[in-house]
Amino acid sequence: MSGVNFVDISGMEILEEYIEKWEQQHMRISMIYVREQVFEILKNTSYFGHRNIFYNISELRTQLQLI
Repeated sequence: MSGVNFVDISGMEILEEYIEKWEQQHMRISMIYVREQVFEILKNTSYFGHRNIFYNISELRTQLQLI
């Protein structure tokens, strides 16, 4: 599995709709292992307002107090 190398504006709109759908149901969406190109796009959008993107599984566990 290779992952996503690029997200265009249409992809961001679909991703935002998907995440908002789950957040309306009180689900929290977090990302991990985001490729640099995708990270650059996400950080220049409103995505970072109240959401998390984690560098690795250890950071995710620590921030979400899973350990």
